Amino acid sequence: SSNPKKDVIHIGGTGPDARPAIIRVQEITATWSVDLIPPPAGRESDAPAAFRVTHVLAAHLERCFALNPLVGFRFNGIINSRCIGFGVTRFKRYGGHDFLRGVWVQGRPRLFAGGNASLYLVDGNVTTNMALRSTLHRPMGVLADADFADLYIHGLETAHIAFPIMLDGAGGDFDGGHGDVHIRSLVLDQIIGDGVTIRNLNALAKVQIDGGYIQIVDSRERNKGLWFENGQGQITVSNLQITGENSSTTSIGIYAQNQPNIAIGDSVIVENIAFPVTV
Repeated sequence: SSNPKKDVIHIGGTGPDARPAIIRVQEITATWSVDLIPPPAGRESDAPAAFRVTHVLAAHLERCFALNPLVGFRFNGIINSRCIGFGVTRFKRYGGHDFLRGVWVQGRPRLFAGGNASLYLVDGNVTTNMALRSTLHRPMGVLADADFADLYIHGLETAHIAFPIMLDGAGGDFDGGHGDVHIRSLVLDQIIGDGVTIRNLNALAKVQIDGGYIQIVDSRERNKGLWFENGQGQITVSNLQITGENSSTTSIGIYAQNQPNIAIGDSVIVENIAFPVTV
């Protein structure tokens, strides 16, 4: 695209009454031929996306890639859809309030139990380079906000992304809006922020994290492998390794604050971390 204010590819319809079905997109790389202009802080939703997927039943994206986006893939209002073997790569610096959201699972406006119903993110990759990772504002691999029921993140790999996975239920308005969330087989490498952040869950939330590797390489701000805060419901963690690259004096493996009902076990290993568990 040559327009820095517009999405490159839009998949789906325009609203709940205009929702096409069974759309398949394969092997496309979306990018811009001009530099993007990041919107001011607090207006990230104004940013264009490489792929915007809205109001569609059974969309299937396979081996699609976003090059140098502000937002790689943005989902809202979809039903039973899959994004498989996707990639988001960011090497350019745009200046201003420069940020990155590899995949944005938007929970507002809410439709169904969440903003999306049955979204599968499978075998994805979100990366920057070492020079860029500390200059972006809170770069995120996958962000799910407000309501995000029926969300499956399997096989995500990130490199040099400060916040690989963030689930934030603030602003959600449905009792079951945080249920049935499964995060599996992670490789979160070279993190200078927090590996998996989960906050503001509602009382019916069910989140399962099963399998993977989280590496913290910088802990100037008490960086955490897992951060659970200000929520309800239930979180289960198993078969996970959290490691630090250097013997930091401030890094935290698992951090929980105002979050009841956390079950952690089955070979969760925390090593080379200053504080394995902080509650």
